[in-house]
Amino acid sequence: MPNCFQLSYRDRPELGPIKLAQVDMDICVHFGVECHPTHWYMSWYDIIGWDLAMGHSFDYAIDKYLHASRTEDLEFWGKIAAIAKWMSEVYTCNAWYQVGK
Repeated sequence: MPNCFQLSYRDRPELGPIKLAQVDMDICVHFGVECHPTHWYMSWYDIIGWDLAMGHSFDYAIDKYLHASRTEDLEFWGKIAAIAKWMSEVYTCNAWYQVGK
């Protein structure tokens, strides 16, 4: 049973869900880093995307990452929290699970 999520621009909902590759490009532009051809910036998809797909809110995720930054790798989790905070300001999320077709 896959858990899925989609992101849409808050200020342009009429565009509907956007490609996650575009989200990665948006993140890279905002944070001033070069996009990698095969890896998401800071593994945001595997971390933030996982929490969103599991039905958690951006606020939940941000709090989780800020807590982790107090107990684990401060720099890494601080960056993940900053990415999630920025994403929460730019995107809305729709999450669901899918059984069969």
